[in-house]
Amino acid sequence: MNIKLISALAATALLSAVPAFAAPVTFDFENVTAGSPLDTVHAGFDFSFGGDILGVANDPLSPPFFTKDTSALGIITVVGADNALNILAPNGSFTGELTLSYSATADASVTVWSGLNGTGSGQTFNLAANAGNCALETPFCVWQSATLAFTGFAKSITFDTLYYAGFDDVTVNAVPVPAAGWLLMSALAGFGAMRRKRAAAAA
Repeated sequence: MNIKLISALAATALLSAVPAFAAPVTFDFENVTAGSPLDTVHAGFDFSFGGDILGVANDPLSPPFFTKDTSALGIITVVGADNALNILAPNGSFTGELTLSYSATADASVTVWSGLNGTGSGQTFNLAANAGNCALETPFCVWQSATLAFTGFAKSITFDTLYYAGFDDVTVNAVPVPAAGWLLMSALAGFGAMRRKRAAAAA
């Protein structure tokens, strides 16, 4: 067996590690229905949203729920404990960082989890209240972006708030498949085929 070929394929597998295949997926919530749960498919990736993550849209006939948001048509808020955003198999996980825009009348937090539905090991990020001075005008009136870097791979996010925070433009680096693993398995299968071919030729 060609040792140089083995080394080259192994190096290629390592260089083709999973993060290189991560694709940013952004939820802008522009098509949400006020007071309703969210759709579960976005940009070709399968996601699920807990039933307590609800869409919020302003009603032109009533005072606004939110103002000054960068994407003005819709946001989400959390009304209960069933508030996990999951990325589902076979699409795998997300990695690297979570970016979102938020407005909060009290301190809030989000947690990135290694398992689905807020299970496994978690990394929590605190979000300071930022909308207190204008909350009498409208609940969510000051928006800021936060980028939350985490280690490893995650399958879900929980929004650890209740009524007092709104979120928009949630972006994750979704990983469709464990690319390096598939490449390495393909290389090993190729090695096996080469050995069988050489053995047959020598017989």
